[in-house]
Amino acid sequence: MIFFKEKAGEDDSAEVEPIQEALLAPEEPKEKPEFSLKQQYKDLLTNRSYNFMTLSISCMVSEIFIILTLMSEILVPHGYTDHDASVFGFWGNLMGIVGGILAAAIITKTDKYKMTSIWLIIGTILGTAGFQLSAT
Repeated sequence: MIFFKEKAGEDDSAEVEPIQEALLAPEEPKEKPEFSLKQQYKDLLTNRSYNFMTLSISCMVSEIFIILTLMSEILVPHGYTDHDASVFGFWGNLMGIVGGILAAAIITKTDKYKMTSIWLIIGTILGTAGFQLSAT
């Protein structure tokens, strides 16, 4: 909306000066929030959800590494060669990478980190149990 005055007065410049001063005035420095790395670690290590997720993911990763590392010792007694065991290990690693990419995409699209993590944990437990039962 545009407003017009009937006559230009001398006080027009007086109205502009405070605005120009406000625009040209330097910004006041803002106070930085207190940051304590020690307090951040303390909060993180006392977070129950974080500790549960760290423990469960650590168990999943170590279990998969153990299976893939011992693939030869597990499969050779059942008639497979060392080459077959290394191929199975390669495909196991590749499927882990693909699964990680898919999980990251699902989490990014849906923002359901907890649900995705629970399904990954359940899938890992069922996959490991199935592998153990098929090997015996």
